[in-house]
Amino acid sequence: MNDIELIRGDTLILDLSITDMDGEAYELQPDDECLFTVKKNVYKKDPVIQKRITGSSFQIEPKDTESLSFGSYVYDVQLTLVSGEVHTIIPPSAFKVLEEVTW
Repeated sequence: MNDIELIRGDTLILDLSITDMDGEAYELQPDDECLFTVKKNVYKKDPVIQKRITGSSFQIEPKDTESLSFGSYVYDVQLTLVSGEVHTIIPPSAFKVLEEVTW
């Protein structure tokens, strides 16, 4: 499963490995656009978090979630190649913002 649970205001480092249809590793090219997008639900237009992925990992910063309400969201990861091909490499999955105690 690709579900993510994160305590609001914490840091999360996510590793991403992309394989092509032949199962071969694919490295993001400088002109590719790979986006991690979180929304309240799939029907909302505006993301609550969106990160451009440029390498094999990316980071969710405390500031990205500190103002979000606790609860369930949805995310996906989409890769747009320089050729214009679009591939959703992680389909819509759960992104849950959990309560914190210390904050």
